[in-house]
Amino acid sequence: MTGHISLKILLKGSLFTLVSMTVTVIIFSGVFYLFPIQTNTLTIFGNIAIALSLFCGGLMTARSCKKNTLLHGIALAMVFFIVLLTLTFIWGEPRLWILTQKTVLIFVGSLLGTIVGVE
Repeated sequence: MTGHISLKILLKGSLFTLVSMTVTVIIFSGVFYLFPIQTNTLTIFGNIAIALSLFCGGLMTARSCKKNTLLHGIALAMVFFIVLLTLTFIWGEPRLWILTQKTVLIFVGSLLGTIVGVE
């Protein structure tokens, strides 16, 4: 029993995740600009944006699939995990705690969205 991942569905879910992440970041930036919020809460808003956008992407991916839905959700999480690792090693300092935190957010957000999106 092998699974098949549709690249079209995975691309559609990835694009939806990117769009929802952009919208979420713009909304949070507006909130951050308008209200006097402490700078150390920026990390919390960033984590919420990641989890929420991957939840929406997982939901969209699950709604587009007819079968192998969980496999598509895992593939979506893997795509963004690879992007996270790539960007971290190019522009940042890889810290184990932050990578672990973001990895958990990516997989939990994507898989919860996928589970909720199953009809």
